[in-house]
Amino acid sequence: MKKWLIIILSIFTLNSHSQIKYNKDAFIDSEQVPTFPGRTDSIWCFLESNFNYDILNACNDKNKYVIRFIVDTTGTATDFGFVPGYPPLVYESSCLNANDSIMRSEILRVLKMMPKWEPGYLWGKKATVWFTIQIPTPYTDFKCQNKDD
Repeated sequence: MKKWLIIILSIFTLNSHSQIKYNKDAFIDSEQVPTFPGRTDSIWCFLESNFNYDILNACNDKNKYVIRFIVDTTGTATDFGFVPGYPPLVYESSCLNANDSIMRSEILRVLKMMPKWEPGYLWGKKATVWFTIQIPTPYTDFKCQNKDD
């Protein structure tokens, strides 16, 4: 009896990890994650050249927005959403309370302008994959090494 229980649990464990899916058949894990076109810091160069810093830096209180989106098999980024709990629901600053929706709108505006990505791969085939990015505010820690490229 113990032997069968161990076998059943092993099969369940293997199946639960091998095909992790979430919403619209998008995978959380993949062999190769989607990549933004260009060199390593290209996504940051794109974001940093398109953000309106008057909006993102309207408040001096440090904050972090975590955005999750899908990169489909054609490389198109879709289904943008903010991860619940980031930023926290209760702000200590009235500035953040007043500007939160404006900051979110600015972040989404720029993310929706992104060019096509190289899609992720799973089992050797293109796959629709979830991707997560963090945008800190105020935005002062620039990650693009050369904005002219």
